Amino acid sequence: MASFKLTSADYLRMGEVIASLRLPTHFVFEGGYAIDKPGVNTANVLIGFEGFRAKISFS
Repeated sequence: MASFKLTSADYLRMGEVIASLRLPTHFVFEGGYAIDKPGVNTANVLIGFEGFRAKISFS
């Protein structure tokens, strides 16, 4: 994954895209990747996911 050149902001968008599918979702995060900010990236996926769900629940 380190060679993918993803930024922490990309993980927010990933969470939004997953939420936009509107399917039951279970997250499993594994470790061992050579990335600088695994905690921030993990949190950003969840923040993006929950943020998108909050937007659609009020629509």
